[in-house]
Amino acid sequence: MLNVLPPPADLRPWVHGAVVLHSPPHLSSTCFPAQAHSMWVIRLSGSVFVKCQTPEPMDLPLPAAALIPPSTRFTVYAHEGGIHAIGLVLHPAALPCLIQGSAAGWADRHLSLSDLPGMRLPPLLDALHGAADDQTRMHILWDGMRRLVRHPHHEVRRQRLQHLGDAISGDLSQAARTLGISTRQLQRQCMAGFGLTPKQYQTLVRLQSTLRSAWRRPAPSLCNGADLALAQGFFDQSHLARDMRRLVGTSMGTLLQQAGKPDSLHWPLDAGTRFS
Repeated sequence: MLNVLPPPADLRPWVHGAVVLHSPPHLSSTCFPAQAHSMWVIRLSGSVFVKCQTPEPMDLPLPAAALIPPSTRFTVYAHEGGIHAIGLVLHPAALPCLIQGSAAGWADRHLSLSDLPGMRLPPLLDALHGAADDQTRMHILWDGMRRLVRHPHHEVRRQRLQHLGDAISGDLSQAARTLGISTRQLQRQCMAGFGLTPKQYQTLVRLQSTLRSAWRRPAPSLCNGADLALAQGFFDQSHLARDMRRLVGTSMGTLLQQAGKPDSLHWPLDAGTRFS
């Protein structure tokens, strides 16, 4: 059902990895956690709808070639038919380089890849649909990414944003001093660079680290949520539990019980923990 692939060496600064999905028809929904990174998702078969709760419940169709920016809440997607899709999971610093502007206001949205400046979407989709296999499709997708990030000024901006992300992943009270900027400048730069406030970015990075740690622990220790919470910078186990419910949509215990099961609606978390 799921294949997780590392990026080529030249794209590692931009891409966490790639995912190829062949979901069975009986998997009726998927739950993605809140995330600091962005994704390209290109669906080759099946239909997907975003389940929204505000202002009233409704299902919105997801573009077949979608750009999914950072999210501050978990998102549930409904499926119709078996889904065949390929996608790239991008480092947080990639988004403003790809959109060639500020990422402010981009979080919690679902857009077409055609919204990316310089993206020649029809030829890309024709090539992907005409490819003989998923391996060939991934090479086509890597080449499409290379074309968008090859300008030297993109790399300069990516490095600057990576430095910013490293600083705010730690002690926020020290981040502005470390970077030599004011707290207000830190807020502005983080919002423009990642589409998130410093606190939101830090929380999402910490959550991802916590989930990776939980997946890699020996099974008998998975129930010791207090140690895990403290080791990852949460105040206590209750703090971790609240963030899990708000950002992942379930408890750590329930999530770990579903880990590795191909028909779990939380399979994106299982995939995410395979990225280095």
